[in-house]
Amino acid sequence: MNRFWGLLKKDLIINKNTLLVPVWIALASYLIAVITIVAAYIRNDININLAEIPTELTSDSLGYLINNFSVVFQGTIAILIIIGLAGSALNGDSKSKCEVFYRTQPMSVWSIALAKYISSIFAALAVAFLIMLFNYTVTTGLFSFYIDISWSYGFLGLLQNFLNFSIAGILVGGFAFLCSGIFKDKAFLKGFMVILLIGVFTALVNYIFGWKIPSLFAMIAKFIFSGVQAMEALNQMNDVNFIYVLINENWKQIFGFESFLKILFSGLFFVVGTFLYKKKEI
Repeated sequence: MNRFWGLLKKDLIINKNTLLVPVWIALASYLIAVITIVAAYIRNDININLAEIPTELTSDSLGYLINNFSVVFQGTIAILIIIGLAGSALNGDSKSKCEVFYRTQPMSVWSIALAKYISSIFAALAVAFLIMLFNYTVTTGLFSFYIDISWSYGFLGLLQNFLNFSIAGILVGGFAFLCSGIFKDKAFLKGFMVILLIGVFTALVNYIFGWKIPSLFAMIAKFIFSGVQAMEALNQMNDVNFIYVLINENWKQIFGFESFLKILFSGLFFVVGTFLYKKKEI
């Protein structure tokens, strides 16, 4: 177990610079915001008063929706980071000329691969969650000076959307990890190109023979980001109760069968990718 934690620590150190990219982006965003506000204050251009913004939403709804949507940017960055890290997880040691060294250590290939899988996917999600928590504190704190906003429902909005992005990131990261076990470089791009070619071939078959084979891209995108479908509840509920129905729909989605399938597929991608990596010549 100590050796596994050593491997995990090693991979985290190797991925440190990439994992910190979202932090630098967040800091840069705050710096730009502060500079913009100061410049506007100096020129007396700040005329917005949040207290005068008309809204029929309750404090629960405001807290939930503001923080739910604020997660989207960091969630998207986290998925991109996961693709970058997981897409090179099983071929990074080969590029750095140290694969022979690690493969000859008294550790199973499965332990080595598991450490890379965790450091590529879950470390990126952990960094994203910490940034989201900071954004939640700043955003809700600022809004609370001007309007009645719920901190508890704000955190719930953050948590639910983070979990939706996490499940999507685990699935996409698992696929990128599989690609890294197949291809030596530009693994995710090559895996994506394979899917692209299948999609083009399917479209040609549909065009030539008049068939109606479903679009591969549409099916994959719908499956990966199915968590956002719970937002359809917004069009069905009144202003008083829709937020509570939306929350319930989101919990059903997060702990539903599709989410289980996504995690299961990610685990399957890990197993197949590791098996291919194990069989690959050093």
